[in-house]
Amino acid sequence: MLPAGSLVYLGKEFSENAYGFFDVDTKTRVQVTRLKRLASWASRYSLVRRTMRPLMSALFAEGQVMRNLEISRVPSQEVVRSIVIWRLFLVAMEVEGDGYRRSLESFEFEPPSFWIEYDSFLTGFGFKISRLVEGEWYCGK
Repeated sequence: MLPAGSLVYLGKEFSENAYGFFDVDTKTRVQVTRLKRLASWASRYSLVRRTMRPLMSALFAEGQVMRNLEISRVPSQEVVRSIVIWRLFLVAMEVEGDGYRRSLESFEFEPPSFWIEYDSFLTGFGFKISRLVEGEWYCGK
């Protein structure tokens, strides 16, 4: 039984995404549309596991400058590493049992505890850092 109030990726969608990541041959040319699809799936899973978000950007960047999405190209080393790590992550999610979960409360807005103001001009750069203490903003000295 899954806990109530959780965001979980399981079932058919998870299987399709896992298959998509494992089906890509990183040693040969890959279509840009396929890389964009992997990036889209990575974007969804990075909602659940925020630490995976940087690995998503390499997938998006690989095909960003291409106008013809049917073109195939050899993926960069960064993209190959990203795909391998995503494969490991998806396997780890499945090994966990019921899939990786994230509580819906973790998406709640947290009020800021610091406020940074800055300004730059021809001869320099200035900034002010304020901290929230018991409902009042205090400027650091």
